[in-house]
Amino acid sequence: MKNILLILLLTLSSITPSFSQSLENFDRLICEGPLPEYFSRLLATDVKEKTLELKKSGTKLSKKNTKDFLAVSNFGIQKYIRTGKVLYGDPLTNYANSILDKLKANSSIDINHIQLFTLKSNEINAFATHGGFIFITIGLWSRLENETQLANIIAHEVHHITNNHSLESQEFIQDQISFGQDSQNELSKLYQYSKDAEYQCDKEGFALAKKTGYHDSLLISSLYLLARTHRPLKEFTVDYTRYEDEYFKIPKRLKLIQTTGITSHLEFDDKNTTHPNTKQRIERLKDQSTDYHYVDLKPDKQFTACVRLAQFEMLNRYIVDKDFLNGMYQCLMLMKEYPDNVFLERSHAMLWYARAAEENTKRGPAYTSDFRVTQGELERFYFFFFKQEKHEISTLATRVVWETSLKYPNDLFLSELRSKALSEFVKHNQNELKYFKTVDRIKDLTRMQKSLGKNFSHSLALLLDNPFFLDELNSALGQSEKLQKDNETFFSNRDFTSSDTAARSLLLAKPLHSQTDLRTNVGSNLIDNEGAEAKLLKLTRASSAQNNLPISIFGHLQDSGFTTNNYNDMSVYYDYLQENIRFPGFNFLPFNSYRIPQVSKSDSAFNSLGFISVQSITYRKSFSGSGLLFSLMSVYGFPTYLRWQLAPKQYTLLYLLSYDLKTHNPNVRFIQFSNTPLNVYHEGAQVYNALNQITAK
Repeated sequence: MKNILLILLLTLSSITPSFSQSLENFDRLICEGPLPEYFSRLLATDVKEKTLELKKSGTKLSKKNTKDFLAVSNFGIQKYIRTGKVLYGDPLTNYANSILDKLKANSSIDINHIQLFTLKSNEINAFATHGGFIFITIGLWSRLENETQLANIIAHEVHHITNNHSLESQEFIQDQISFGQDSQNELSKLYQYSKDAEYQCDKEGFALAKKTGYHDSLLISSLYLLARTHRPLKEFTVDYTRYEDEYFKIPKRLKLIQTTGITSHLEFDDKNTTHPNTKQRIERLKDQSTDYHYVDLKPDKQFTACVRLAQFEMLNRYIVDKDFLNGMYQCLMLMKEYPDNVFLERSHAMLWYARAAEENTKRGPAYTSDFRVTQGELERFYFFFFKQEKHEISTLATRVVWETSLKYPNDLFLSELRSKALSEFVKHNQNELKYFKTVDRIKDLTRMQKSLGKNFSHSLALLLDNPFFLDELNSALGQSEKLQKDNETFFSNRDFTSSDTAARSLLLAKPLHSQTDLRTNVGSNLIDNEGAEAKLLKLTRASSAQNNLPISIFGHLQDSGFTTNNYNDMSVYYDYLQENIRFPGFNFLPFNSYRIPQVSKSDSAFNSLGFISVQSITYRKSFSGSGLLFSLMSVYGFPTYLRWQLAPKQYTLLYLLSYDLKTHNPNVRFIQFSNTPLNVYHEGAQVYNALNQITAK
């Protein structure tokens, strides 16, 4: 009896989600538990094993196509893993796996090999890949209403795997990897199935979920989510009074009076789409249902907590992906429910600052604020930004950041953010202090019954009475000229080494090697790159020792000592780099900057963070008839010509970029271009030369 109870307790503990990550102290979703075995596997090993499995299954794919298909699909998974975007052991993954376990127990076929993970992506999607992996995005998690909807989605993806639909997508993948390249950034885009395959998985997934004990109508309701994926979490009216006070009101010209009606995506023309019409899918499942009626099922606390965690984590992705307006809209929505949540307050301030900084770049915003591209309340929110001038956005950003910082005076990140916000503020001539009114001036004008105007001149009245604000404003003005010169130097020179912040020691991402050989297939390219990266890693370590430059490599999953803590740290490092790379130049403060000291305690001796990559392209030379003709005029001419003609043409680009972890500004950039065939000696010399640029200063 004791043994039975012990087994029961172990079973329950294995399927009960972990909720050590709460909303009150939320910062980011992290992985827990041992590192999954697959994460450290080499691509070549995986492709070899999966090729044998496919041959045993009697696949009709050719040897070349099999290799290409497996290499591309597995490489896509590895891209997510090596940048820390795949979650495991977190509350969302644990909860979803508890449902998968129920489905496994009720399935008439063996599906125990299937593994499920959460993907840190705001795309609203779930997809299955070859090899038995299911990925559910946090974007999809954020939209779920109950456990039954999630069960139907997982059951649907399970049957994509059991029916080997990934092989059907191989023809689509072949179109994407022509000329030796894979062009898709998102792995989910590679798995495109026919409408018949989708209908089949709807039917079989519905049957499995129903057999497991889930109700018909709630299962079918998961398809209604598809009709709302183009909309925010919910219709939410922004309260603009949060940006106002007794002296300043948002001008009416920034407020859209009437919005466009919201169109449904429930029914659409599916002639040119991979997925069938959503309404038709729903009708088919209703025909299959034997107990379709409305059921009011309130989600349990654990499920609701998972949905909220996903909605919070999406803010991290919005910031890294530079989707600031959608992120701000969702942040304001959550702040209404959680008004004093520190993470939300910090995110809100960051989103305002980043949008203002982005407006000040030459490229401008990555995502449009054109209100005509959306509908409903989001349209009104877009209009609010669309009608603001750049200097007005920087003014409101300064106000929001400073108010938040004063509310949390001990928050070091917010303290640094407020000085960065002022740096963006002083870039505009319209933001000179003479154009703003103090509280006393406003009171004088009121007493004299003069018009106060309806512009931004009153927006900083309360802050202008704060001596700290004035001191930091003067400091920002004093530094503006130097920052402008630093930016000009950075953008006007190919190679750059900062004279202020030398890279004395370096936290370096595992070197990336990307060689595209147009003479061979994409599968060979991807597998060869894996071996080339291992060589590049050795060259980097050897060159750093020769240059007396202390380095620490992160993201080397094949390292025997690589743990889940290393994986979580790696995720922060890559997000930090991605934020900085998307804001080229000086004086941008990444959101992940405050996390660096938290995750790099063991690497505290390193003052810089960067990456090194080698990219090359190789192809056959075009036939030269004139060269052949001239070569025949000499005894030695033809052998020389033949050797030249058969030698491939190759172009190589080595790129090194690092950032100072105190100022978060770039301190080294080195670019080396070469048009000679690459070998280990040539590559070693390039890497040595790149790292030498650091120690030379």
